[in-house]
Amino acid sequence: MDIDLITLRLKEMLGEERLEHSVNTSKVARRLAIKYNYNAGKAEVAGLLHDCAKDLDYKSLEKMVLKYSIQLDETIQKIPKLLHPLVGAAIAKKE
Repeated sequence: MDIDLITLRLKEMLGEERLEHSVNTSKVARRLAIKYNYNAGKAEVAGLLHDCAKDLDYKSLEKMVLKYSIQLDETIQKIPKLLHPLVGAAIAKKE
């Protein structure tokens, strides 16, 4: 995956502080991956994308749940704040 392309897309989705957090997380993830002999590229991408849906409002998250046919268990239905990791994973896979 092209890190620059992902970063450009995230600039459209995230606020400045969240983007900075994600970029910093990706750098730490890369260093840890190298240290522990894991795929540094995958770790970097995971760090960038880990909060990709966190700045979306509830209405947008609901639309994404429908768009990606995300199955919600009882806990998630009761605590909407938990939607962003599921939506983020779907975005990372499909976009």
